[in-house]
Amino acid sequence: MPKRSLFILAILLCCFCLQISVSQALEQDERQTIENFFQYMKEGNTSDILGILTEPMLSKKRPFIEKKSYSLFLKKTYGNADLYIDKIESIDTDKSSIDVEIDFNDGGPSLKTIYILKKDNGIWKISEEITDF
Repeated sequence: MPKRSLFILAILLCCFCLQISVSQALEQDERQTIENFFQYMKEGNTSDILGILTEPMLSKKRPFIEKKSYSLFLKKTYGNADLYIDKIESIDTDKSSIDVEIDFNDGGPSLKTIYILKKDNGIWKISEEITDF
């Protein structure tokens, strides 16, 4: 009987470790999406920003992003800024929230934002941005 209990315990431990690894891998994809988005903003790379957004945020931001002056605005605003990811939380299998803080390194207050990510054809994209909380 003890060998059987030990075997069951080993299987449960393996399942638990595998679940943690899968969860961390999923969080890494979401983290990379936000890090890419922030890098695109620092560079003023509006075409890649459009590619990383999905509805409803895409429709809301597109008119600004497509203006020629917006790229320069992004570079000036985010060029020296730093991104800190505070929390990644799964809402369901295809939706997550990510709490971030952006420090503009200008002595002023940082910006706290929550991004909602959704899978769009299997790829994590940003669907919402919440700043009033």
